[in-house]
Amino acid sequence: MVPVDGDHGRSTQIISSMLEMAHSLHLPVVVEGVETNEQANMLRQMGARYAQGFLYFRPMPAKDFEVLLDGGNSN
Repeated sequence: MVPVDGDHGRSTQIISSMLEMAHSLHLPVVVEGVETNEQANMLRQMGARYAQGFLYFRPMPAKDFEVLLDGGNSN
């Protein structure tokens, strides 16, 4: 959802507006598709508290996910 080429323009405005609307309604927001530290930092500055994407973990088999949930990975 956030451009990876650094040209945020309209996407940034849309994301910021969506976050503001959700916060005003006291709704939790999970931003999807975060791939870079730059994106994560920008979203944090906009007030996003939760995010998911390849920056954090790549898709994995269910068994690997169970190990992750059990604390088998320090990331």
